[in-house]
Amino acid sequence: MTSSRLTPRGRRAKAAWPMSRLPTIEDVARAAGVHHSTVSRALRRSPSIPASTRERIEAVARDLGYRPDPLLSALANRKQLGEAPAYRATLAWMTNFDTARGWASRVHIRGYYEGAKARAEQLGFVIDEIWSRESGQSSAGLSRLLRARGIKGILLPPQPVPHTHIQLGWSDFAAVSFGSTLTRPHLHTVGHDHYRSLAKLVRHLAAVGFRNPAFFYEQEIDERVEGTWTAGFRHGMELAGLPAARALHPLRKIDTEAIVARIKKEKPDILLVNHSLWRLLAPKVEAAGLRVPEKMSIAVVTVPDSNEELGGVTENSARMGAMAVDLLSGLLQRGDYGLPRRPFRMVVEGEYTAGRTIVPPVGAKKPAAPKSAAKSKSARARL
Repeated sequence: MTSSRLTPRGRRAKAAWPMSRLPTIEDVARAAGVHHSTVSRALRRSPSIPASTRERIEAVARDLGYRPDPLLSALANRKQLGEAPAYRATLAWMTNFDTARGWASRVHIRGYYEGAKARAEQLGFVIDEIWSRESGQSSAGLSRLLRARGIKGILLPPQPVPHTHIQLGWSDFAAVSFGSTLTRPHLHTVGHDHYRSLAKLVRHLAAVGFRNPAFFYEQEIDERVEGTWTAGFRHGMELAGLPAARALHPLRKIDTEAIVARIKKEKPDILLVNHSLWRLLAPKVEAAGLRVPEKMSIAVVTVPDSNEELGGVTENSARMGAMAVDLLSGLLQRGDYGLPRRPFRMVVEGEYTAGRTIVPPVGAKKPAAPKSAAKSKSARARL
């Protein structure tokens, strides 16, 4: 086997390598004429190492036949986790609402931020809030601002409206978005699996005896999640052997008086709503004498992580925030900047919680499962 070293002009020179032992990171450093810590960062594709230097070191490592020791790598990782990490870089939390803190009114986005911030601190990153609309900033001006602050990693929380397009000098940055509201560019994305969560929630509710659910939802929000709310609800109802059409109640605008009147007329045994809608409906429902859960159960399809009162599905927002930082950290370590050729989507299923608002009806008969679902374990209602 032969090895190569870097000459002062950066050209590789061949050198004999003994076959009696495997090359170490120190051997690569000596052959490359750099410190072993530089080799370590280069092979991890740290953004602190210039691309030309990294490529030369990678070439030396290949020529030597160097392979990192997985046990030593794992030990180093454990050591890092046990110590306060050194500062690595600043990540942008880039928002696009009408005001700088407009995003903070959305409880699930706050959860994303809190999870992202906690994970970033564990990894040695600092998160800097960037408001893209500040002072009428142009896309070119925003790109210059990010570069001037030394920011290469961007987290993009959900946009205020669906089908949003954002222009930026993307070739200089690595970015991860949340949810489905950013249409262009196509980035790696972290989001909640609304479809599976709704389907499993409905099947679970049917399995414990609910037979007359009613799902009141805002059409704009269903559009924001690409119709996965209604699609998941329909699928869950179908697998549970319940009719879906009459249980769906789309809302173009929120009229709480009209909603309560409709609830009193149809008498559902459980009401499915999202968290923001329930906050508006709760006092009206109570005033109408529809005590929860004595008269009617409530299942919230977007229960905030910290809420132990409401039953339904928790989104695990903080976990999604942490996942986004892990994904972005990997992109930065690999020097993977620019728009991805094959963007992928990481989704997290919600978790069922009964809270204090879901109480199965006394003496209710469980609906018969469809034949196609009864024979399949995947059709069992479990959450």
